[in-house]
Amino acid sequence: MLTLSAAGAESLWDEILPGEVRVLPDDLAQLDELLTDPALLAPIAQRWERLTVEAGSVPGRGRPTIPMDTYVRLMILGGGGRARLTRELIQKARREKRFRPRAARIDSTVVEADVRWPTDAGLAADGVRALAREGRKLAVKVKEKRTAVRDRSRAMGRKLRALTRTLRRRSGEAKAEVLALTEQTGELLVRSVKEARKLAQTARRRARGRGA
Repeated sequence: MLTLSAAGAESLWDEILPGEVRVLPDDLAQLDELLTDPALLAPIAQRWERLTVEAGSVPGRGRPTIPMDTYVRLMILGGGGRARLTRELIQKARREKRFRPRAARIDSTVVEADVRWPTDAGLAADGVRALAREGRKLAVKVKEKRTAVRDRSRAMGRKLRALTRTLRRRSGEAKAEVLALTEQTGELLVRSVKEARKLAQTARRRARGRGA
């Protein structure tokens, strides 16, 4: 359902805003006066009605849109202007200690992309890399060798390349080789897991008595 103009306050927040916030600067006040002309919204209403008829919808039904006069004002104001106003509002609220920001919500556009389907060998490779990376960090903290959890990424890469070459053959023998190579990637991961557990035990042992 098309809504051309806002009927009064959009929310209760509009009523509790300070007076100086609700008064427009001179340049925006002049622009606001120009935008009050109903003729500016006529093309929007005409296009909306035409699209409604083409879609076979019933006029006046459905979820209401945002007020079109508000939308037009936002478009005239522009992206940079909105960003500056938002920053100024947040800074003002922080100066007055109205709130303390703790998180940011980001609305992103979803773009279609190729998906890398998970495989046993691929997941094993990811595990080997992750354990080696986190193992290096923990080893530094507990003063162990950085290679306490060995990085088997190169060995895993060789197995994955061999898997790719074998899959291209598409034969009965290739299937058996794929299973064997996949098992070998799992064995590499098992070794990394054992080393990571040993390092974790060392970290727990050294942390005792320190309140950690």
